[in-house]
Amino acid sequence: MANIDQVQPQRLYRYRSLEKFEHELEALEEGYVFCAAYTKLNDPMEGVFRSSKVFRESDSYRVTRRSIVDNKTQIGLSSFSAVHDHELMWAHYADQYRGICVAYSFAKLLDDLDDDVSFVRLYYNEMVPIVRHGRQEPNDVAKMVLSYKNYRWL
Repeated sequence: MANIDQVQPQRLYRYRSLEKFEHELEALEEGYVFCAAYTKLNDPMEGVFRSSKVFRESDSYRVTRRSIVDNKTQIGLSSFSAVHDHELMWAHYADQYRGICVAYSFAKLLDDLDDDVSFVRLYYNEMVPIVRHGRQEPNDVAKMVLSYKNYRWL
């Protein structure tokens, strides 16, 4: 089962331009959610992280860092919102208010999507995340890194 912190929303929303309407309709009909590579997203800082000094000085640093980066490239991302009336979302992701906002039942998404799908809340911060040591699984670190955005995206 997917994990999304303590409080689970009833609905999740996805803002889309009408240029992507056919793709969104196909996804709804076929029962999937399109996920993009983090390198294809509109935030150039997506997936950026720093390593702590202790981690950088560890024997496994280069191999572990490479593994984290490789794992990031294997993760597809799809963004949802917990609200349907967010003005900046309408402006940026729904073609200046000319697009659509698709509502999804969160419980149904959890039931219908594959077990390897994870839902995580984004964490907004001024600084990029810091990887402090290499004891965590690289895939878990990659997910953590991809769940951070600069607070200006709020």
